[in-house]
Amino acid sequence: MSGTAGKERRAASRTRSNRNGPSLFVDERFVPSPDDGRSFNGELVLGPASDLRYAAQSRGFFLGDYMGVAAGSDGAVHAVWCLSAAPPVPERYFQTAWSATILR
Repeated sequence: MSGTAGKERRAASRTRSNRNGPSLFVDERFVPSPDDGRSFNGELVLGPASDLRYAAQSRGFFLGDYMGVAAGSDGAVHAVWCLSAAPPVPERYFQTAWSATILR
């Protein structure tokens, strides 16, 4: 979460549920607030969903140290998150860092 004069910004990971319990896919979403967090506008999905079968492990799924949101003085929001996916070569775990700049 980060903020600029009267505007709060949030990015969050979200799991999907299915009939058999939680899904192995999560995605990163951005949700802006025009009034310091009293209400929030529509979600914006950032990038493709992560496949937890390829996420690092540390007492459960570990989505990475490199996750966060920063708001610029110009109102732009900069998000960084890790994405786990099927590796391009045979490996057990595979994660890459992704980033996005959101202009509002």
